[in-house]
Amino acid sequence: MKKGIKKKIRKLFDKNKKVDNRPKSVKNKEVKIRKEQPAAKEIIIDPNRYVPPKGVQKLQELIGKKKEFARKVAFQHNKRLIPMLRDEDKELTAEQIDDIYRFWDEKTNGLYRPDVGWHQFYYARTGIEDPRFIDNCFHYYFYVDIFNDTKYTSYKDKNYLSKLFPEVHQAKTIAMNICGYYYDANYEMIDQEAFIQLCAEYPGEMVIKPSRGTSGGVGVEFLHANITREEVEQALKPYHKNFIVQQAIKQHPDLAAISPKSINTIRLMTYLVNGTVRPLSAVLRMGIGEARVDNLSFGGIACGIDASGRCTKYAIDKMGNMYEKHPSGCVFLGTKIPSYDKVLKMADTMHKKLPMFGTIAWDITVDEQGEPVLIEFNTWYAQLALHQVSNGPIFGDSFDEIVDMIMKKAFVVVDQDPFELKVYKDYARIQEIKCKKGSSRKVVIPDIIAERPVISVEAKAAQKQKNLKEVFIGENVTHIRKRAFANCSMLEKVFIGVKTSSIAPDAFVGCKKLTICGEKDSYAHLYAIEHEIPFEVKDSMVD
Repeated sequence: MKKGIKKKIRKLFDKNKKVDNRPKSVKNKEVKIRKEQPAAKEIIIDPNRYVPPKGVQKLQELIGKKKEFARKVAFQHNKRLIPMLRDEDKELTAEQIDDIYRFWDEKTNGLYRPDVGWHQFYYARTGIEDPRFIDNCFHYYFYVDIFNDTKYTSYKDKNYLSKLFPEVHQAKTIAMNICGYYYDANYEMIDQEAFIQLCAEYPGEMVIKPSRGTSGGVGVEFLHANITREEVEQALKPYHKNFIVQQAIKQHPDLAAISPKSINTIRLMTYLVNGTVRPLSAVLRMGIGEARVDNLSFGGIACGIDASGRCTKYAIDKMGNMYEKHPSGCVFLGTKIPSYDKVLKMADTMHKKLPMFGTIAWDITVDEQGEPVLIEFNTWYAQLALHQVSNGPIFGDSFDEIVDMIMKKAFVVVDQDPFELKVYKDYARIQEIKCKKGSSRKVVIPDIIAERPVISVEAKAAQKQKNLKEVFIGENVTHIRKRAFANCSMLEKVFIGVKTSSIAPDAFVGCKKLTICGEKDSYAHLYAIEHEIPFEVKDSMVD
């Protein structure tokens, strides 16, 4: 090979490499900090008792640009999982794990495999071996992300819940701060002095909390009755903007009997499909001791609620410990939740007003008069583990229906008889090229699918498709990934456009008859030279 061409190829192949141009002193300081920090491997469970999250790896292949996001989600939720596993836990056998994988391969056509560490946790805590348990990554990336439109997350702002749901009971609003501006309960703009005065003059106990972007009870503070102006000013200091001051709720005596200090709430998950709201699961969250909030991050526990509105046998804390009774002495099994039928009806009414969210987790309590009171709702963090350890697989009898809908929403199949192109919709990536039947051996990958430019042929998309003879790759495709056409023994020609700028070294491994076609001096041309694959100059992708 000529030296000049070699240099040109190497320059082209190296252009996307990340170069760290920071001063050496900065790099050395970073290395020193990393050495002083605990190594990441310290939180990894022994591989002999914890199967690596193959589903997460598969997910990362599927979602392209979002793989870093998915990795962070998986890491954060596995960080919560790992401390909950015990050395004495009864473990899933290799055969049971294989059964789980086969089940998901069948349900998702091989597109997703779960992190069975979560199945291990549920099996250890409940004794239930059920492949329908879903891991956190599938729940948060596929289910929640696909069913809930993130453009509408501002609807969750507590300052506007009274406007959004005027027909349901909510805590009385005393004053609000919206984007740094102060308002009274009627949304009349006031100054800070008037805001402080409203709080100081209120005769009862109040609660102040952020109006958006919080979870786990962070930022929730109680203000005692007959508070002074100075105390109000002091209480407001941590809150810069976007917060609300409300009357403290007095809960139903039956809920107070369990934990009198905290406001105990029902976390109810609902699912909207075809105009019908279905309850998926519910748990009762309870505080412990002197805690005023019921969040698990503040030491709270949560117990399952069955379809009849009664508590199940066990409650769980954030470390995965199980309890048959509350420290107050209340036995959970059979404890009746007051006005549970009204809670379900209230959630049904509210969810129908929010069709942009396919799934919602509601936080609702019941007041002294037996009326359900809305606290807030969540469209992302639903505390999945609480529901599944308490009530079993979250989708229940709706599992097949929901997973089928997820697969249909996530993927589109383009029929090019006898071939099918399975495409991940998010970025129109060719996930699979599969021959159904027949003798045709030509596949044309379109420029546009589902109104999105097709930008990649994903890993192993057409691997071992022995009927494949010619492939015309769309002009918008920029990436051909690992083993995309590996071992396609009959493949003779692949037409690659000028926009393609990345082809995996093993993308065409085992294609012994292959000739790459494209424009002269294109990336495809240089790739063919580098890998000693015959190249045919084609000025046009159309014969």
